[in-house]
Amino acid sequence: MAYRDKYEVLGVIVALATNGLSVYKKGDDEGQISGGSIGDIVVRTKGEDGFASVSIIGEQEWEAMPQNEAAEAEMKQAASGAKNLAPELAKAKNEIERLKAEILEAKGEAERFKEECANLQDRISEAAGENMVLSQKVSQLEAENKKLKEAAKKAEKSKDNAPKANEPQGLNLGGNE
Repeated sequence: MAYRDKYEVLGVIVALATNGLSVYKKGDDEGQISGGSIGDIVVRTKGEDGFASVSIIGEQEWEAMPQNEAAEAEMKQAASGAKNLAPELAKAKNEIERLKAEILEAKGEAERFKEECANLQDRISEAAGENMVLSQKVSQLEAENKKLKEAAKKAEKSKDNAPKANEPQGLNLGGNE
């Protein structure tokens, strides 16, 4: 496998020249090369006997290339760890979906409860209105009852004060007094 530390980066292709060559740049250094696309990396291969050839590596390929063998091992270990985490991630996603469903169900229950509360509030208001009407009716009946009792007392008093038919009335019929 190729590693970044086996190459010297000469620059990144930033433009296409009018002569058909690609212009690459690294800091203030600039050069031209045949081929490549904007964003590609221009490198020189490091050989045992010094620097050998200049080539172009695609941007994505360069990004995926490990720095050295140790970095590659680390990348593989990270990828393995990611594979091991995949089932846990799937479980977590399922749990999230289950909790979302529970939340939706709870929201539905809350809405039903709100409606029920509103209905009960309406019934309480109706009952309070009926209670007020009945209280007024009771007050009217109590007032009538009081009047009737007073009238009954007056009638009783009038009856007591009225002359009785068999009793002498205190009339003087010419007798001795």
